[in-house]
Amino acid sequence: MSAWNSRLKHYKENPQTLFLENIRDFGNFVNIPDGHRLYEEYLILANEIPGYSSMIIKNKLNNSLVKKATYSSVINYEKHNIELYTIGRYFGTTLDNYIEKNTPRRYLQDTILENKKRLGIEEFTNWSNYLQLNFEDLIYYVMQTSKQNNFILTSIPNSNGKNRFEKFLKNLSSNTRFQDFNILVLSNLINTTKHENTMYKPESEKIKILREAYSVNREYLPILQNRNFQLLIIDDVFTTGSHLKVSIEKINEVINIDVEYELLNAVANAGTKYVIDAIIMNRKRDGVNTDEVFAKNKIKDIYDKAFIKNILSKKKISYSGLFLASTQKHTNNSFNSGLFYVIE
Repeated sequence: MSAWNSRLKHYKENPQTLFLENIRDFGNFVNIPDGHRLYEEYLILANEIPGYSSMIIKNKLNNSLVKKATYSSVINYEKHNIELYTIGRYFGTTLDNYIEKNTPRRYLQDTILENKKRLGIEEFTNWSNYLQLNFEDLIYYVMQTSKQNNFILTSIPNSNGKNRFEKFLKNLSSNTRFQDFNILVLSNLINTTKHENTMYKPESEKIKILREAYSVNREYLPILQNRNFQLLIIDDVFTTGSHLKVSIEKINEVINIDVEYELLNAVANAGTKYVIDAIIMNRKRDGVNTDEVFAKNKIKDIYDKAFIKNILSKKKISYSGLFLASTQKHTNNSFNSGLFYVIE
């Protein structure tokens, strides 16, 4: 029996019991355990702690400290290692047989559905207060632990063309807690035409719908082509990653039009000096001022590929996806295993 199937069995037989593991193999982004026992601390996903409030007294459980945590993993897509962060789990209908209604593990899912579907609240700043506070903590944690100090914040648009996180992100940009970071909020970076809801559709169909609907706001093209930043893309629930993947696809399509980056990338990956000479000659024929590009990037030796690759590494966008919850399910997709981290 796999670790995930074993967990599901425990969940079904013990709906009111937390299973906190102290092993290093915590599964992956769609098979996350209840939490991590780390010495005298219990790391529990931040958005799930309220569901266990009857067990937790004054931030303690069984005399051990309870810490708000995120679960972090990495996926590779479009030649980028994309960081994934979630602060909760969402158990879909396929797991109804294991996760009973009105039990602690369903608390977050019920809260999201209550705000999003039953009450029809479109603006995230009107959702449950603890979801907003925990999302702020997660964003701060990601920025604080990043090697980058320049950040762009954006979010996945709703299927109706609106953006439930727009006001929330604007509030963050003026929050003194974030004053040590260079933050640019582009809530309309990803535009969408109105399209059918992708919920419950297979991933291939989701991606097809989203590729037709999504586009990048070209007003921000000069900013994107600078590349010296970490792009944080937030959304409420991660299911297959389709919305995140298509957003990154669209951004990459736009920034790869950049002739400067294309020239440097071609030179850095050329096999020989003769190939580099041919690349430069061809770009000049196409009207590219190659001397200006090299001078701008302080490249004195056009054959020093290591130096040029170092320049390119600083021009590469770092992508991160941040979520209120990650849908838990049986899957054939390949996700890397991850770890719990304290965010408070």
